[in-house]
Amino acid sequence: MKYELIDKDKGLFTQSIPIKKIKKTFKFEVKHIKKSDDVFSLEVINGPLKKSIINIIFKEKNNETEIKLQLNLKLGLKYKFFSSIISEKLKATNLSLIKRLENLSKLIFNEKFPITFENNHSTLVLQFNQGKKIFFDGWWLGDVGSAFVGKVYDKLNFKDKIIVDVGSNIADSSIYFAVNGAKKIIGLEPFPKNFNFGRENVQKNQFDDKIDLYLSGCSSKSGDIQIDSSLSGLSYKMEKIKSGEIIKQTTLEELCNNYGIHDGILKMNCEGCEYDVILNTSKNVLNNFSQILVQYHDNAEILIEKLLNDGFKVTEEKYSNKKGQIFATII
Repeated sequence: MKYELIDKDKGLFTQSIPIKKIKKTFKFEVKHIKKSDDVFSLEVINGPLKKSIINIIFKEKNNETEIKLQLNLKLGLKYKFFSSIISEKLKATNLSLIKRLENLSKLIFNEKFPITFENNHSTLVLQFNQGKKIFFDGWWLGDVGSAFVGKVYDKLNFKDKIIVDVGSNIADSSIYFAVNGAKKIIGLEPFPKNFNFGRENVQKNQFDDKIDLYLSGCSSKSGDIQIDSSLSGLSYKMEKIKSGEIIKQTTLEELCNNYGIHDGILKMNCEGCEYDVILNTSKNVLNNFSQILVQYHDNAEILIEKLLNDGFKVTEEKYSNKKGQIFATII
């Protein structure tokens, strides 16, 4: 999804949303309107979705904010047949945008350290008490808030240890580990735009000696894969396509052998690759990691069963019916 501001005073943006299933990118102008303290509206004023309206409704529930999307989709006859596909895509992209804003708000209103921006808001700066600053370019593609403000990695005891960071994105998690005492971080990120920002961030924060980033996916088998290199941000699976950029796939066994990992930490947030990797990696290889933290995206039971059989103690934290976090420690 791409946004471009047209008129700040009128709240006008151009918005482009690619929908692969019908091989079409919808480009249109949208007007943002605050209807009340609880309702925010996006009204499409031209293009193939003209007169479509998305209402974003905020409701306080149990001291949290519940968000609902109401979509009134207007389509010409040409696209009527694809209304369900287009509807789901519009909902998903706008929920993704809200999620990014949520992560940004966690950072701005956190109590640990102040946040500033540089380079016309393209660089996010975390300022620590000791005067140290950490810089993040491409911060809107990552999840700096979860790493530095949230408690996602609190369970891990990684000081002076080697960490394999699968799904390193813009290197926000890798830099978090480096700042907080990890010995070495090996980051794998398959999408070039995320990886390039990650490489810049590692260099800008002078962690070249601690963080090794690779433009690579993680798999149970080594080899190459062609992926859509235009994708960036969070929540994209490493899916094989017929024509795309060729990237490497790396196995945990290769990393353990190359870096001499025997008491390492494995962090995985790779939008589904966790199933292939965990289920098809041998016990001997997995036992090189004393702690494993996995963000799962579908079914935890098969992952938990495999880790239990391989000699780990496992706890689970659910985020929703299908998503959550598994924390495994070797017995």
